[in-house]
Amino acid sequence: MDMSIENRGVELTHYSVSGFRSLTDFSIGLNRGLNVLVGPNGSGKTNFIEFLDFLSSAISQSAATAVSQAGGVARVFSQEQSKSKTSKISAIISGVADMEGRVDDKELKIFNFEYEIEIKFSRSQSVIFVSKETIKFRKLRQAHELELCRSPVGAISVRRQVGTLDKGPVFEVSPRLQTKNIRNPLRYLNRFGMAFRAPDEKNLDSIYVGFDESIFSARQNHPAVDAVRSAITRGRSFNLVPEHVRVPDDLTRTPAIYPDGSGLTATLYHLQRASQPTRRSRPVISRRFLPEHLEAIVEWTKLVFPELNGVSVVADPHTGKYLGYLNIGQESLKIPLQSASDGTLKWLGLVTLIITRGGIYSVEEPENFLHPKMQQYLIDLIRDFSSEPGRPGYFIMSSHSETIINKCHPDELILFDFVNGKTQCSRLENQEAVLEQINETGFGLGYYYANNAVS
Repeated sequence: MDMSIENRGVELTHYSVSGFRSLTDFSIGLNRGLNVLVGPNGSGKTNFIEFLDFLSSAISQSAATAVSQAGGVARVFSQEQSKSKTSKISAIISGVADMEGRVDDKELKIFNFEYEIEIKFSRSQSVIFVSKETIKFRKLRQAHELELCRSPVGAISVRRQVGTLDKGPVFEVSPRLQTKNIRNPLRYLNRFGMAFRAPDEKNLDSIYVGFDESIFSARQNHPAVDAVRSAITRGRSFNLVPEHVRVPDDLTRTPAIYPDGSGLTATLYHLQRASQPTRRSRPVISRRFLPEHLEAIVEWTKLVFPELNGVSVVADPHTGKYLGYLNIGQESLKIPLQSASDGTLKWLGLVTLIITRGGIYSVEEPENFLHPKMQQYLIDLIRDFSSEPGRPGYFIMSSHSETIINKCHPDELILFDFVNGKTQCSRLENQEAVLEQINETGFGLGYYYANNAVS
């Protein structure tokens, strides 16, 4: 097994988190491509993945909703804060935002950002609120202008105090963000082509933002703000359960693979329509589903199910459901998806998810129900699609599977551990030495990890 780490290890996004469950003074960098989280049970892998869901909910809905969805106050805030009058979760996320599809400029549409949020729970007033938010914008740049990654333009910040929540937040906007400088990310018109409106304190104050809501919920109509929001909220986690994958979807369901794996038949039906030149899916859906997607799903499924000829879905008006079938053999025997094995269903769901879903996301322990060969092909599939232009920059996966770790490159592994009541993580040390040992012995990375030979 010949491996190389050239052109790899480029960090795209960095998270610093404190106060969310076991994540205290926690820091992690996610590299381009595949990031595989490994470690013993209880080390905090799931806590980090669920933090990504928590952050997305806090930004797109509200902090109170995010806490509720994550299990409530007692489960969300770290235990060391349980006796204090005010508990808080703070996070800093730095990364790259892309305004592709939001602006007409073909060159300057990428910029780096740093986003900071602080969510507090006041026990004396029994209220959850966003106490602090800051978005720091770096200069617009072309993809190759890496020297501008850290060149600041300015920041938008919001502050709230528990005693003045009814008076609204205090906004501050850097003067340089109120200009039309060519490197200012906020200089662009919004997506509706409306006249330029500088994001100053006056027009921000006129926008209502609830005390438990993020500034992103105000929808400023600035492409740069939308791009940062997308970069932060796209880390949704998926844990596909075969019993949910096999349930036929209602005809009214929006086609997409949902976090539990449901939505498969609705998605396949619209992929089927998109692949038929004379028929069109709904316009909003057809922009995301390409004609070649269904063919790719079938080809990847044939690797683990050679007898497969195709997949078909019919909209049954009598049951009001999408009914899916696997077409088997030369005579195209149709087997209902509901009758397929757990492994086949999960594989089909994962393949459909990876091929059709835009954005960055994470998959928890995909090895469950999957044959070892499927696990190997899964890594190949993720690498294949993450390398395509316009595809997500990174994938996150948690795993205990030696088979999956064997397929990993040394720089793709992130080791999690629980030390002194806190979750810690790190990349492998001496990656070149580990790589050399793997190439010399033929043993995979999973073998060395299982025998505690890497750290």
